[in-house]
Amino acid sequence: MLVDLPIARAHLAQARLRTAYAAGHIIRQPLLLPLTFQVSLQQAEWTERHVQELRKLGLGLHRLGPQTVVLREIPAAIRELDLEGLLLALLAQLTRQQHIMPAEIPLGELIVALTAQYPASTTSRPSLQEMNAFLQELENLYQIETGLKAPLPWRELPEHEIAQWFLPS
Repeated sequence: MLVDLPIARAHLAQARLRTAYAAGHIIRQPLLLPLTFQVSLQQAEWTERHVQELRKLGLGLHRLGPQTVVLREIPAAIRELDLEGLLLALLAQLTRQQHIMPAEIPLGELIVALTAQYPASTTSRPSLQEMNAFLQELENLYQIETGLKAPLPWRELPEHEIAQWFLPS
């Protein structure tokens, strides 16, 4: 079995975040080093107006300057994602749709929808024990949530195909 770890982690993060939002129990994780982003004036103004709403959803995002925002806290469920990509996409979508937001699409739903699109690259190899626990959680997710629209983050390969990878050239 071949598993796309970044995509699988993003799927799990999305499921965890959806569960946390539904239960109204968001575990917040302060960032040791806050992330600063350059954004448009409109995005900075949107952030300033919606600080409390973002805070309720676990995002400690604040305006720092005319076109600068700082992220100091995140929902723990998304700590393994590409936070910069996720945040910039969120602000871009919100400011494009500010005539619609938040009435038609709740902000929490938008954040959950975007989480699967911004996986972080995997730089470290998990131990065998970590990988087994991860795969178990992933398997449970796909058994519970049969309506997931995203493609599976794994692919089963026949033994002969795997064996070809290790043949001398």
